[in-house]
Amino acid sequence: MIYSLSMNYPGRSEKVKKSLLLLVLLISISSALFAEGTLTMDYSLFNSVLRTRDAANELKWAAAVSGTAQLAYKSSGNKNVKSEISLGLNYPNPLFAGTGQEYIYPLLSLDKAYIKARFPEFRLTAGKTRLSWGDGFVFNAGDILFDSVSAAVDLTSSEIRTDTAWLAAVNIPLGRFSFFEAIVLPPTDELLEELTHTSAGGRIYTTLDSLKLETGYMYKGGDAAYHQFYAGLQGNIEADWYITGALQLPADGSSVTETLQDSFDITAGLFYLTQFDSVRTLSLRLESLIQPFENWSESSTADAQYGILLYPEISFTPSDTTSISVRSIISPIDGSAQITAGGSWNVFQGFSLLGYLIGQAGDSDDTFSWSNETENWTSLACMIGIIYIY
Repeated sequence: MIYSLSMNYPGRSEKVKKSLLLLVLLISISSALFAEGTLTMDYSLFNSVLRTRDAANELKWAAAVSGTAQLAYKSSGNKNVKSEISLGLNYPNPLFAGTGQEYIYPLLSLDKAYIKARFPEFRLTAGKTRLSWGDGFVFNAGDILFDSVSAAVDLTSSEIRTDTAWLAAVNIPLGRFSFFEAIVLPPTDELLEELTHTSAGGRIYTTLDSLKLETGYMYKGGDAAYHQFYAGLQGNIEADWYITGALQLPADGSSVTETLQDSFDITAGLFYLTQFDSVRTLSLRLESLIQPFENWSESSTADAQYGILLYPEISFTPSDTTSISVRSIISPIDGSAQITAGGSWNVFQGFSLLGYLIGQAGDSDDTFSWSNETENWTSLACMIGIIYIY
């Protein structure tokens, strides 16, 4: 789904000053710490026209501007040690897939700050970063670190799942294509959090001929702690295929049946890529999220949780400077969908023009709705923007 954001920030100028000061300070420190490295800026700016509703529930056409700037400093020169500091400056984005409620990005965010070291017998990762568990572009039940099963995603992004967390991980090779990985995530909600709020777990990755097998466990600490398990398979028969299942159990042993039913997720996908010549390529992807104990018949409430969602995607590259794609999240049970169609043109090196048309199709009480009467609910939007990387 799509929803508009409030553009009114109290004390915005003061926050901008503090954010820019912190940005300059962190980059200065990182430049001094690393003898060799590369500094890159990824800047995007979008203008949007939206069909939405005001506080009086009247339909209106609105205009909005949004943008992001990501500044990343990556170390180089040491093949055994890598590090990165990545900062994001974000202006509120009026388009976001979710529930129709307001969503405001932080003005300044520390996206990554990690060090990776390769020892003869193991690999160490520490800091704020992302580890990829399981398989799936949009729906991935195996990603128990970041719970990648929500439909609240931005389909205009090149990467759908980009959440990071403070963690420490050790990767121990068990063979040529096998390894064991252990991970600890300290609590970060408060400065001195209880030890029981720490999360920890591990996974085993191995192969059998061309079949990939992966399974893992995570203890999620907190006031309502729980155990989380997943297992998945991945292979190739003309197209890449993958399937993963995950579930949770409460750590205190109460409400086992209810927790298991609410958390039991199955994700599956197919990905096919064909190349017509040295330039033109076509890729097809289909993913599904199945929650067996949710609703399997249409409900009259807009916030109903259904047992299946689908994610189809078609992407075509007609030349080495252009690409077009169509992405959608479909709710088959109530017959609604969110559809995003767009394209990009790389005009100059590092400079691209982009355009997107985003719409929702469904009744007022469907998961995706053209006629929902919620304030700021956006049923149709057109985005035109630029991206510059230097």
